[in-house]
Amino acid sequence: MRADEETEKEVLEVIRESWDAYIERDIDRLLSHYTDDPDLVAIGTSKGEKYFGPEQVRKAFEKELRSFCPAKMELLWASVSRSGDVAWVAGEFIAQVDTLYSPISMTGRMTCVLEKRNGKWYIMHTHFSFA
Repeated sequence: MRADEETEKEVLEVIRESWDAYIERDIDRLLSHYTDDPDLVAIGTSKGEKYFGPEQVRKAFEKELRSFCPAKMELLWASVSRSGDVAWVAGEFIAQVDTLYSPISMTGRMTCVLEKRNGKWYIMHTHFSFA
């Protein structure tokens, strides 16, 4: 079921805030948007990038942010749906990454599942891929 405007606004704000924290390399703020449940799942863009639980996800983000960091991430479009306290998002984004030589832009796709607990949306599952 398509989410109402308020849900869409809240859920997309969580995603944007998590991306801002990622860009700023603020792991604690980034992970504050994720559940601390052991069934948290994050799937990355490369072979073998699948992480389960908050400890694995933290280690993955720490490793990734030591290697590179996007300078900007922009959501191009998103579809947000909701049933009860669960919302899911599918969308497309552009990530601009600064390299030693010049900035590059990459288009990607993402899916995300969030759960609302005590009035706050938490990311339960993410999956990113580059187009």
